[in-house]
Amino acid sequence: MTETTTTPPEFVKPDLEFAWPEYIVFSLILASSLGIGIFYGFFGSKNKTNEEFLMAGRNMKIFPVTLSLICT
Repeated sequence: MTETTTTPPEFVKPDLEFAWPEYIVFSLILASSLGIGIFYGFFGSKNKTNEEFLMAGRNMKIFPVTLSLICT
């Protein structure tokens, strides 16, 4: 018996490499997340309780919360 091998169609093959626009978007998201972390690390108020740490004292602005939700 002879074995025949078939290759799957092109649309079935996974594309495991980023294109340049994907690298730009990934870098921008990473940089903005790093910037927010550094900003709140240096200029944010220090946490006094566990609730303040976990819930950010319930006083974070909409921009960092929105970015966090979009990125996750």
